[in-house]
Amino acid sequence: MESIQISSAIPSWKLSKTDWPSFSNDASKQLGCSNPGISLDKFSEKLLTIAKNNIPKSKFSVRKNNTVWFNDTCKEAINKRKKPCTK
Repeated sequence: MESIQISSAIPSWKLSKTDWPSFSNDASKQLGCSNPGISLDKFSEKLLTIAKNNIPKSKFSVRKNNTVWFNDTCKEAINKRKKPCTK
């Protein structure tokens, strides 16, 4: 029986395609010195909105790995290899 592993890539920010002048301008207007008493939650909310308006994201994708030999043991070994060594 063939083993099919499905993995998905979460969209990430494409920082190289950012409109930095617009980002900077929006951040200055909405988060600058004119808002000295802004709460951390509001600051974070506004910053994310500014980022969403100026920084494109990669597309969500689903990938199928059609590998007969790849199983849970292989997956566990790969995850172990990726963990940093601790002494």
